[in-house]
Amino acid sequence: MKQVQLQIMGMHCAACVQRIEKRIGKIEGVNQIRVNLATGNATIRYFPKQLNLSYIQSRIENLGFKVSTIQSKHRAHHHKDLLRFLLSALLSIPLISVMLTHLHGLENPIPSYWLNPWFQCILTAIIQWGIGWPFYQRAWQALKNKHTTMDTLVALSTLTAFGYSFFLTLFPSATHTPLFYESSAMIITFILFGKWLEAKAMFQAQRNTKQLTDLFGQEAIVIRANQLHKIKVDQIAIGDILLIQPGAKIPIDGIVVFGKSFVDESFLTGESTPVTKAGGDLVYGGSTNQYGQLRIKATHLSQNSTLAQMVQLVERAQTDHAPIQRIADQITAVFVPIIIVIAIVTFFAWYLLLQPEYLYGAIEKAITVLIIACPCALGLATPTSILVGSGKAAQLGILFKEGRFLEALHQVDVILFDKTGTLTSGKPQVSDIYVVNRFQERDFLRCVGATEQSSEHPMAFAILQEISRRKIALPSVSRFQALPGYGVEAYVGSRRILIGSPRLLRKEGITFEPILLKLRELEASGHTVLLVAIQDQIAGLIAVTDEIKPDAISSVHLLKKLGKTVGIVSGDHKKLVQATARMLQIDHYHAEVLPQDKVKIIQKIQSSGKRVAMIGDGINDAPALKTANIGIAMGTGANLTNRACDIQLLHNHLFRVVQAFKISKRTMMNIKQNLLWALGYNAINIPLAVLGLLNPWIGALTMASSSLIVVLNALRLQK
Repeated sequence: MKQVQLQIMGMHCAACVQRIEKRIGKIEGVNQIRVNLATGNATIRYFPKQLNLSYIQSRIENLGFKVSTIQSKHRAHHHKDLLRFLLSALLSIPLISVMLTHLHGLENPIPSYWLNPWFQCILTAIIQWGIGWPFYQRAWQALKNKHTTMDTLVALSTLTAFGYSFFLTLFPSATHTPLFYESSAMIITFILFGKWLEAKAMFQAQRNTKQLTDLFGQEAIVIRANQLHKIKVDQIAIGDILLIQPGAKIPIDGIVVFGKSFVDESFLTGESTPVTKAGGDLVYGGSTNQYGQLRIKATHLSQNSTLAQMVQLVERAQTDHAPIQRIADQITAVFVPIIIVIAIVTFFAWYLLLQPEYLYGAIEKAITVLIIACPCALGLATPTSILVGSGKAAQLGILFKEGRFLEALHQVDVILFDKTGTLTSGKPQVSDIYVVNRFQERDFLRCVGATEQSSEHPMAFAILQEISRRKIALPSVSRFQALPGYGVEAYVGSRRILIGSPRLLRKEGITFEPILLKLRELEASGHTVLLVAIQDQIAGLIAVTDEIKPDAISSVHLLKKLGKTVGIVSGDHKKLVQATARMLQIDHYHAEVLPQDKVKIIQKIQSSGKRVAMIGDGINDAPALKTANIGIAMGTGANLTNRACDIQLLHNHLFRVVQAFKISKRTMMNIKQNLLWALGYNAINIPLAVLGLLNPWIGALTMASSSLIVVLNALRLQK
């Protein structure tokens, strides 16, 4: 299966989105299609063996839209929209002047030929059939495909106005009858103006995502056969040696093979302090080399880099349909046909009952009904807020993998934290080493260090740091095995080494009476203690301390203020977890739990009707993250491969958890405001139009501004 993103131009309302998704989704070989009105992007998953991309593109174009594989709207396209509006506005000046003259009863304040119906007809024809031609083209394509869109309403209203006026121009009546030329021209002009402003606002809404894509370098210097070559970033191959000059962006993920420098990785880690990089260190595409010259070996293709994964996650969340979108979709599906029916009923009601045989008045009311109804605001209400909210979150290092998680997060009732590496710094240090009499400390540490070399646990890193400090050479190991929830096992030569919790030794039937008092003393003081057995005999213990994160206390306090119940689920010893809970003022905690036990705890809470968010950082947390209603993984910024989580935090700051909840809550509030405005706008203005209290040009102006208001409201989320 292959996934591709297309840029679709010409969509103006949710009905356009539904038409594309419905028609393309029915094509055999298309697995899924998600179209976002706010960004103009379509994400399509299809089977290349069953159909090719060009066929999908042609089917979309047959629906009346333009398609390209460009990932962002070009400024040239916005300039074209502006030019169309300015030209339409310029040509509309004589028509608007005539309307104002009639309204205020002025005599000859304008050139007399401006009053000539044929002059007005020619100007309107240029605006309507030249500048406004795309409206009719899209409306016709929709009609051919048995659909109705906003373009249908624009086409019907302007065609009615122009057709009626043209008929009276050809066959003037004995009494002076007003014409609708200015209404038709102003409808086109105001809608073009609104669309241009909306496009500018939408470009602003995509700013946070664009800031990420701007981090991609365009060119790189590669060293081949001792020669320097400047190439495009997408031409870099794995294994290429790249030269990174001071001040240049690192174009791709790689390993430093020569040189030393400071690198700005703030986009990834959130830390403003540059990181020292030297031989063997990893560097990430999008970061900036600040001082020294570096040579790096490319380890990933550009499309697989850490930055590319970040952008893909953000775009996926923005394209995904949040559940609340269903409200707008259900209304939009029947919106335009209902408006057409209301306009027809309005025409006959005025023509037959309210103002019998006054054709001009009946047409005016029907046109106003058609043009004032706006499905655009409904279509933009949800995706625009999701676009801005997820973009702002990405700027803070919070990646929502799908739009539905952005909606669901604030609805969580209970937040469960893993302890080590989540609530604590994850950078433990060895505080005590205790060896029983029959073993030598140096041999003890050689066995422990050799075993822990293969472990990825933070405790292992702390132990290896201490052993490195003591300059102890380590032998090789065999048959290493991680025992989730218990510890690790390996063989040094023929000797079997076990390192882990007291549960591990009990499970293996190994007694640890000689160190029991020392074990209890260290656990009581808040240390994490690892027991070591060599050849099935207790050899000693290593105590490690792990500091509480600086922002842990304030973050837990803020989560409680948001009305959430906060708890801890950890595999650590009960006394250690109890001490951490006491420091953070957390009343609910579970200690000495295995990965499968975390799952059971979450399921028990869920069975009481509560929604659970699980926050962890290790592979042991994967089952719990998957079971929770929302799984949040905390990483160092480079590990975006955790498929178990729904939200990835690139930084290790706990305050990002608080920000994620706040962004979720405010985004949903923003969506509801947008939906309320969109529904309220139509609920108020359509009856006013039916009652004849509005005229067509006011309808066009308010219709053009309605969707703009939705976009501007969504932009408030950036602050």
